[in-house]
Amino acid sequence: SSGMACVKAQFSKFEPEHLATVSPESEFSFLAFNIQKPEQIEVTIKSQMIPLSIEPKGDFFHVVGKLPAELRDTTARINIKSVAKNEKCNVETGWLVTITQ
Repeated sequence: SSGMACVKAQFSKFEPEHLATVSPESEFSFLAFNIQKPEQIEVTIKSQMIPLSIEPKGDFFHVVGKLPAELRDTTARINIKSVAKNEKCNVETGWLVTITQ
């Protein structure tokens, strides 16, 4: 076989949970496994890059961000992307939250 072996990133423990109803500027968090460097993690919400606080916790990272203040009365996908050296190893996932006023 050709190319590099792929250890895909994994994400879990999404907070708030999928389809939760939250306030604008609410915090969200998740755990990231199989990531070498925090710079490999990107989060976008409605095409907007979200600043992240990423803390190493042994063999995984605890990632925290905040919903944009201008998102109100809408449903938004917290879109997570991990960028690997080998493009085939990139992972994209996420979950939906309903943002109220």
